[in-house]
Amino acid sequence: ALLVAQFAAPAARADDKATIAIPVNSVSFAPVYIAEDLGLWKKAGIDVTVKLVRGIAATNAVIAKSLEFSNGSGATVLRGQRRGRKIVAIMTTVTRPTFELVLRKVAKLGVAADAPVAAKAKALKGLRIGLSGLNNISHTYLLYVLAKGGLKQSDIKLVGMAPPSMYAALKRGDIDGFETAVPWTLIPVDAGDAVDWVSGLREDMPELSDFANTVVIAREGYCEANPTICRKVVKGYQSALRVIHQQPDVALKVLEKRFKRMKPALVRSAFDKMVRVATSQSDGRFPKNGLAGVQEFMIKAGHMKEKD
Repeated sequence: ALLVAQFAAPAARADDKATIAIPVNSVSFAPVYIAEDLGLWKKAGIDVTVKLVRGIAATNAVIAKSLEFSNGSGATVLRGQRRGRKIVAIMTTVTRPTFELVLRKVAKLGVAADAPVAAKAKALKGLRIGLSGLNNISHTYLLYVLAKGGLKQSDIKLVGMAPPSMYAALKRGDIDGFETAVPWTLIPVDAGDAVDWVSGLREDMPELSDFANTVVIAREGYCEANPTICRKVVKGYQSALRVIHQQPDVALKVLEKRFKRMKPALVRSAFDKMVRVATSQSDGRFPKNGLAGVQEFMIKAGHMKEKD
């Protein structure tokens, strides 16, 4: 059951407020955009401010009490617990990886695009791969793919850059490929400049199809002290998830507005490829494998040790 369901339920207050961070602009955070743009948190009785706080700084801001909630990964929660930073995941919004690895000049790799993941992973040796940051779930995903081919991070060259810059770097030849979340991976593939090499959304690795990929994070003890706020925040998310699954046309319009600089066809593709497939069902409950699946994922990627 949702952690929030355990909290007491005092009388609602009209002045409830909360700030929620997202670490990057991505279709992965569709429930946030939908809840904000359709006023679903206001309907739940809470005034929510959404802030872009890049990368792990979003969760660090929760720990530092600069804001109340962030959207992050199940991996972030586990790393925080391991390091003594007590944070909790109160619900899940995405239940499989939304990351894809795209490559240019695939023919020179000598491996077919429909080959097993292990073979495609081995072909990455020596390549320059764009990545948005270190020690986040995107990084873990790339390491997990490399491990499938018996490779380590030292077998490739990582090039740090923001997702919107990746395609330009690919076209210039500065990198051989990049790994990030949709919709950014769709652009070079649509233009014919790259191939979708390994995808978490295509179920190339079915063992990653049912775990707590993206979660809503709060400080340990915050929801026990502020149960009404947490209930209302969750209610807004739940309403957004229902829109995604029951009113997809409405959800798509929100995303088209949010990503208006992107071709509408690509936004629709991102919606069909990620939002409908990967987002949690309407209550935000943790999937059966939950954080245990994330833990196994991190161990195999080398981002967590068995002893931890």
